[in-house]
Amino acid sequence: MKLLVKTGIELECLKTQADGSEFDASLLPSALIGHGVRAKWAGGWRRSIGNDYWDVKTDSSCGYEVASPPFSNADAFTKQLKSVCEKMVSSGANVDNRCGVHVHLGLANAVGEDRTASVVYKLAKFCARNQD
Repeated sequence: MKLLVKTGIELECLKTQADGSEFDASLLPSALIGHGVRAKWAGGWRRSIGNDYWDVKTDSSCGYEVASPPFSNADAFTKQLKSVCEKMVSSGANVDNRCGVHVHLGLANAVGEDRTASVVYKLAKFCARNQD
């Protein structure tokens, strides 16, 4: 199924596992590749725009982040997201309240640059009204 807008996601995790030992995120790309997900270790932070692979890199807020490429197909996006989450968990990735999930929506091409700010404002209002 085609997504209405190109969509990407970033998943953040800590540098430590639940038991306090170090989480080695540099091993994650090979684990993902073994499950059919294209991934690369960036080492340091870098922009992931235009990639066709998942980018594993350091993150200043909590330790590491795994950033997807932009997706146009919902089935491919959900299948790979599930694989990435499963591999992160089985590899020992850990989170706390410093970690987040960032969703990127390619709105400029979908609604036009002149309407993007309005759409983002409406989306923020919707999210604020529908929080737990």
